[in-house]
Amino acid sequence: MRRIHLTQLIGAVAVLALAVAGGWAATNLFQRTVPIVPGVQGCWRLEGSARQVTCLSDEFSSGADEAAGDASGADRDRAVIAYVRRAERLAAGDPRLAATCHPSMHALGRREGARAAREGRAPTFPGGSSQLCTAGYVHGLSEGYLEHTDAADVAPVFAKLCHDVKARSGCAHGVGHAFVRGQAHAPAASAARAANAHCDDLPGAYPVNCSDGVYMELAMRTQPSAVPVAEYRRACEDAGSAGHELACWGYLDLDLTSNDVPIEDVPAQCLKASVPGQFTCIDGYGRNLGVAGVPKCGQLDARVALQQRCVEGAIGLQVGSGHVTGAAARARCRSVRPASLARYCASAVSRYLGGKAAVEAA
Repeated sequence: MRRIHLTQLIGAVAVLALAVAGGWAATNLFQRTVPIVPGVQGCWRLEGSARQVTCLSDEFSSGADEAAGDASGADRDRAVIAYVRRAERLAAGDPRLAATCHPSMHALGRREGARAAREGRAPTFPGGSSQLCTAGYVHGLSEGYLEHTDAADVAPVFAKLCHDVKARSGCAHGVGHAFVRGQAHAPAASAARAANAHCDDLPGAYPVNCSDGVYMELAMRTQPSAVPVAEYRRACEDAGSAGHELACWGYLDLDLTSNDVPIEDVPAQCLKASVPGQFTCIDGYGRNLGVAGVPKCGQLDARVALQQRCVEGAIGLQVGSGHVTGAAARARCRSVRPASLARYCASAVSRYLGGKAAVEAA
């Protein structure tokens, strides 16, 4: 099995996928404070994040159909991608939509990926697939395509599906989702092991992205029921490799959210992980907080390195995606204590203004 360095994995954890945790937890907070978005008014009136995401998924599907019209094949792909980009721009100006856009776009991606598979072709992937909404669409494309492909050997399927170099990491992440979706009723630990065995057949560094998708799928599952926290933790402890274990802990906060555990309880749960796993877990907690909650990173009863990792999560997701401006983020950093962490926060803003992908590639 390929050895994966800790620093590589922490940087490679699919951080935008982790937006689901923060998004689902934050939706009700924004429900009374953000103007209704035209076209999705009814979704915000539903009780519960899961129902709102389902509603948005339906809205996105209908909107994409209207945008594509009678187009087919690659022409349809381009029309749907243009629609996804419009949703991305809208979400950048509405925190509530940004909070739920990623998981809602999974369904549209799955549908379009399945359509391409039935047509005997690989789907067209959008550029900029590290953004919040678009990343969800990319992950779904892989899920839908793979679920409707009969080939037993994933390697040639990966080469055909994930042909676009610019979208390959997100594509591999979606492949991991698909591996788990085929085992919806298996215990979390065994489902993850089986899926990761397939992920390890991917070339280069892409098994890391694939494993991220494996654990995100387990953590975000709500049907027929969420994976219990104790069962998810066992999956992390029995992951079978250091790399898989770190990826698993990176999604613990999402599993807690799926089980309606308050965000305030996440740090205490993270500190029960292995020491390396604490970093990926706290990273997810930071993304859950977002820029608005970054001062809470300084309130962590933990060592400085974990506080900094929390800041990385809070800043990297929204600033790196262009959903929060540098000026707004720096203003929030000034309220962080202690002062040394505030300076670290401002430095993180400067780094992520160039885009999250550029930071991870450095």
